[in-house]
Amino acid sequence: MIRFINLGDQIYCDEETNSFAFFDTVTSMFRMFNGSQYWDTAEDFIEDFNQECPIRVMPGQPKGKIALDLEEINNEFKRYKEKIPKKFFEGSFTPSDSPSQ
Repeated sequence: MIRFINLGDQIYCDEETNSFAFFDTVTSMFRMFNGSQYWDTAEDFIEDFNQECPIRVMPGQPKGKIALDLEEINNEFKRYKEKIPKKFFEGSFTPSDSPSQ
């Protein structure tokens, strides 16, 4: 199970920047996307998520790369998005937000 973690101001020790992370209770590890384990904005998370999730393995790509289609990626993104409390960001993660296509 994936859990949303409100890191608050623990990363920067200021009262203005609230960071967040996702914790995987199955592996007991924080999730990492594109080398990041925490984010300050929804946009930062979306960018790292898009960089991490391959859309389709095409001929000539390295073996071992996970093949995911756009529907699977959107479902995975939705799982994370739904974990974030509605009021954590002001105006972020609107219903039209989705991974890049």
